[in-house]
Amino acid sequence: LPAELVMVLEPDEDDAKWFVVTVEGVPGIVSQGKGLTEAVANGFEAISAFLGSLAKDGVEVPAKLTVRTKVLRAA
Repeated sequence: LPAELVMVLEPDEDDAKWFVVTVEGVPGIVSQGKGLTEAVANGFEAISAFLGSLAKDGVEVPAKLTVRTKVLRAA
């Protein structure tokens, strides 16, 4: 697991008020939220759950983790 994660927020294809959240290079972390604030909060919650799952499985995670956000615009 890299020491820096990039949370990608992309407007939903059907409703631009909603954002789909993924993390570059980490399959399985997917969330969503209505508006950027909710999407970012839900993204952090998904990352936290993922890290907790890794720790539970005995996988070492970085002591310090940076999360950057990247907001994509609707096509």
